[in-house]
Amino acid sequence: MTTEHHKAAKQRIFEAALALFARKGYAGVGVREIAKKAEVNISMINYYFGEKAGILKAIINECYDRYFKTIKPVGDEDLPLEEHIRKMIRTVIKFFKDNTELVIVAFDIIPLDIPEVMELKIKWVTGIREGMAHFRMKLRVDAQDILQESVGPTAIIAVILNHFQSKYAAEQYPQFKEYAAQLNDEFYERYANALADLFLYGYMGRKKKEEK
Repeated sequence: MTTEHHKAAKQRIFEAALALFARKGYAGVGVREIAKKAEVNISMINYYFGEKAGILKAIINECYDRYFKTIKPVGDEDLPLEEHIRKMIRTVIKFFKDNTELVIVAFDIIPLDIPEVMELKIKWVTGIREGMAHFRMKLRVDAQDILQESVGPTAIIAVILNHFQSKYAAEQYPQFKEYAAQLNDEFYERYANALADLFLYGYMGRKKKEEK
């Protein structure tokens, strides 16, 4: 097998597992199902990834690298606070939109007890928190204060994640395709601004702004 064939087989396994994990959850997918979808034998999965958890680690690493490289430059920018918040929210939304399956799988495993990836989860969460230190300081968010963390930027990311999880689920069913089709670029520009207003002014403040 040539180097190109090796790369193609490994990528097919990665993409097959990613799609299955996103639809069924990590625990709901077996190695045989991944092998069938990727059109490889199980021994090739063992060769490239060692085990099912090895594929999950590769997915987490891929998501971590892409996400960190996307948001860190924005977090380090010196912009007026409101403009900075709006740009960060738009950046996160675009990342989730462009990498929906990757995000669903990688973010969904954070609260799960999967010993094989525990170390990686800690590295991932810690790395992103540290990488966003400049942005947090600008917002005057104390990373050690659980309350501030719960209602700060972390809460907005959770809202965005929930939206894309719902959108992804809707796209899997024909009866919801009309709804999913409305979630276009224009919608996401409005969505980003609405979330920024919510973060900056609160729900009632946002409503008052809309009424002016």
